Formats: sequence, C-alpha cells, structure tokens
Amino acid sequence: MSFPIKGLKTKYIYNRIPTLYDIFDKKRTVIKLQNPLESARISICINILDPDLTKRLRNEFLDLWLYEASEIS
Repeated sequence: MSFPIKGLKTKYIYNRIPTLYDIFDKKRTVIKLQNPLESARISICINILDPDLTKRLRNEFLDLWLYEASEIS
C-alpha cells in the first residue's frame, strides 16, 4: 500500500550496487575486506572514524547510485 506525498518522487533500483564499504553516519565508515579464498565472503571489517573519508566515499556512492538510476529510467 502506498500513500502519495505531494512533491515526493521515488525510484526503485532492482540491482544491488556492490561496495566494499558501509557508511553509518557523517564520520564513520566500515571497510570490508574480502576473503582471498572465497571472494563472495567478507573476512575482515575495519571501523574508521574519518569525516573526510566518509564524505568522499558517500559522494562516490551517490554518483554510482544516480548513474544506475538514470540508466534504468
């Protein structure tokens, strides 16, 4: 069930954009390292507190997301 909100537009991207990092807030990024023997598995996660790095990675992800969304539309 959807409830339309005036002026709100949404897009659904059916494919997953794989990244080796997760952004939790404006200063925290978790870098994921793949298992060298099984590349589909993550073996190590590193929590990094760096606002500049997080901002740059967020911008990179948004560029990918917007590119994928425009390709599908």
